[in-house]
Amino acid sequence: MNAIATMPLRAPLAARLRARLFASPGATLVTLLLVALLGWAGWHVVEWGVLRAVAAPDYAACKALARAGACWGFVAEKWRLILFGRYPFEQQWRPALATAAVVAMLLATAAPGLWTRRGARLLGAGWGVAFAVFFALMAGGVLGLEPVGTDRWGGLPLTVILTLIGMAAATPIGIALALARRSSLAMLRSLAVGYIELVRGVPLITVLFVSAFVFPLVLPAGWRIDRVHLGFHRAARPHVGRHEQRPHQGDEGPRPHVGRRDHTQFDEPDAGGHLDDRLVASRRGVGLRGDRHALDRRLCAALLSHA
Repeated sequence: MNAIATMPLRAPLAARLRARLFASPGATLVTLLLVALLGWAGWHVVEWGVLRAVAAPDYAACKALARAGACWGFVAEKWRLILFGRYPFEQQWRPALATAAVVAMLLATAAPGLWTRRGARLLGAGWGVAFAVFFALMAGGVLGLEPVGTDRWGGLPLTVILTLIGMAAATPIGIALALARRSSLAMLRSLAVGYIELVRGVPLITVLFVSAFVFPLVLPAGWRIDRVHLGFHRAARPHVGRHEQRPHQGDEGPRPHVGRRDHTQFDEPDAGGHLDDRLVASRRGVGLRGDRHALDRRLCAALLSHA
């Protein structure tokens, strides 16, 4: 420990590692054991996820693995759905370019060379352009771009922009609440303390449940909350009460809707070896053709009855 405390800050890396990891026989033994454990776990992860894995969307090959290796066929088949959600397939270059603009500004902001007054002005102008480009590309309706509703936004672009806006807004709000909590005004201090303790004491799953299921029930008929403005990802709630015909990768036309089928029929691949990914339910399940608000009420009542 004394060797670590007296070591200069600019000491070579090898000397610092030797002083921290091999300072004594006990420390050397622990270091070797941890290295052996990490090596053993790393080899099994590589063997399962890479060496024995199936990358192609081949149902028979994945089933033959018997859990001995990873099956990445779903990722290979549905990577566009994972990255871009339900955004129109032929327009997915737009969310890719919009996300690239925001990520480029994040990298530029992290560059220490721009942490000056002139750099701050450049970053401010760049962020304004990046946000304008993002929302113009995602929403469309300008420069001949096809309009796309926010209910079709999802995946990585929405996650990036909501995280960025949430973190940027949380910092000044948190500072304001901290100052209000220390205020000498009793009313302001009480409001700040009440808000902080309420947010701190309510589980996040409760907030998500109320926002996604309970709050829409009290809205007037025909009213709908834009989940992008509310700050919730579209994929946080199930897409029920709606059927859509959308182009599928590799198909030339819309995929037909599925009638009543038993869930076991979706355990087998189709003629091309791909698993059916359509959202279905049996007669015993939830009727997907029901009204969205009625379905929300049934889900809410069922959850509350088991609480």
